[in-house]
Amino acid sequence: MYKFDLKLRGLRAPVRVIGLQEPELLFSEYFKNWPYDISPHSETEPFATLKFDGEQYLLKSNAAENPIPYKSPVNAICDLVAAAARQRADERPEEMCLHAASVQIGAALVVFPAVRRAGKSSLTMALAAKGMAVFGDDVLPVTSHPGAPVMGNATGSPIRLRLPLPPALPDGMADYIDTYRGPQNKQYLYVSPPEIAPHGRQAPIGALIHLERGDDIAAKLVTLSPGIMLSRLLKQNFARSANADRILADLFTLAQNTPVFLLRYSDIGDAVDLLIGKFQDQPAPNKFVPERCVPQSARNVAEIPAGPDLALRQISTAQLRQLGGEHFATNQSLTRVLHLNEGAVRIWKLLEQPTSETDAIEILHTAFPDAPLDEIQADTQNTIRDLKSAGLLKLAGS
Repeated sequence: MYKFDLKLRGLRAPVRVIGLQEPELLFSEYFKNWPYDISPHSETEPFATLKFDGEQYLLKSNAAENPIPYKSPVNAICDLVAAAARQRADERPEEMCLHAASVQIGAALVVFPAVRRAGKSSLTMALAAKGMAVFGDDVLPVTSHPGAPVMGNATGSPIRLRLPLPPALPDGMADYIDTYRGPQNKQYLYVSPPEIAPHGRQAPIGALIHLERGDDIAAKLVTLSPGIMLSRLLKQNFARSANADRILADLFTLAQNTPVFLLRYSDIGDAVDLLIGKFQDQPAPNKFVPERCVPQSARNVAEIPAGPDLALRQISTAQLRQLGGEHFATNQSLTRVLHLNEGAVRIWKLLEQPTSETDAIEILHTAFPDAPLDEIQADTQNTIRDLKSAGLLKLAGS
């Protein structure tokens, strides 16, 4: 059976390709702007294996223990691109790959963190049809260096549109899609217009926008709490560990210093006009990543035994920070960050002193007798579990 290595530029590990006699015919459709090489398979450990058995495509990636079968290569390549994003994050610990669309408008990127069914890919396509450079419609690798702005890196991947297309597309957008349409199946259509920025191009991040699409909503851009945006950014990443990477400190700074908006809309054309009008003259950001000194040990999270009667407390460098009215438990270097709701803040404050899970439940039940005991127990257990996983607690006395 034929075996090849697909080597995507920027990744050390290849994709092992098995069973495709002419892989160039497949990959040239999906990686027009992401340079790659196809060579005989080597001894290098792949980060993913794509096998065609004559009937279906089997993808084994770093996100799944067993191969996932696909009838169509469209879905297989979709998941392969996501696996490549995770691999990039693994190979480059100084980067984080956000689950977000990104388009350059003016001198900087406007970034749309992923929200299900919010229309980010259709909006990205509509902006491309207006001549805006697309850095990605689903993944954005982020680079940060002290003394420079936080930068987004173009993936070079085509835009993936969910089918059927929205019924009311802006004038000319349907023809634009038809001109550059690529592979498709019943679910998705890939489109590769010339506005897709080539893989590796960089631009600073100028604005973060949460999308909210509904029916009969006039397009409106309003200021959003940076704390709410940060809580979403912490979740919208492809890194294996979201709580032990120094890039989190830069994300905190990014959310704190970058304009953050909520875009409500129903009509894509109106939303595009609003975005271009707002950001076409935006300058490059003048907020830079601060100098940081993050000891290597900050990445290590000590394992804490389980047990409801074990006394725990905050680590010595623990802090509670507020950003736009939202609360975050962190260490001093911001390499560990956890978003806390109102109830979790109460639990966090109890842990300023040695407190067990059992003690915390009893204290909170006494303070709030009208709250259901089972809810207090579940919230306390979940909060302590998350704080332990983030490396923000230790055994009392240790």
